[in-house]
This record gives sequence, C-alpha cells and structure tokens, in this order.
Amino acid sequence: MLKSASGNAVESSKANEIPHGGWKIKQDNEDCRVMYKEGSTGTPFHNLLVEGYVDGALDVCKFD
Repeated sequence: MLKSASGNAVESSKANEIPHGGWKIKQDNEDCRVMYKEGSTGTPFHNLLVEGYVDGALDVCKFD
C-alpha cells in the first residue's frame, strides 16, 4: 500500500474508505494505486488514475 506524505496518522485507518471527489480504489499494493471515478450519468466512460511505480508498459498491465 502506498503511504501518504502528509504525515497524517489517521490515513492508514481510512485506506478502504472512498476518497474525496468520488474516487474509488480498484487496486492498492506496494508498487502502485489504481483509482477510478465514474463518468457523467448516461455515459460509459470512467476516469482512471494510476499513481506509484509501474515497471512496464501500461497497455500490458491488467487491473482485475
């Protein structure tokens, strides 16, 4: 799990809660965190955010 640089001790207890802005955690491990937010109502599109270190091309990564 990625650690926050904010120094807030409460961060670790909130790891499974939905972050601000409607972002939901899809995958969270020591290398990277994958989050998504649903798009506008009636559209099939979502916003995807990946933060951390990924060793390889993103087109071959599987986010199950």
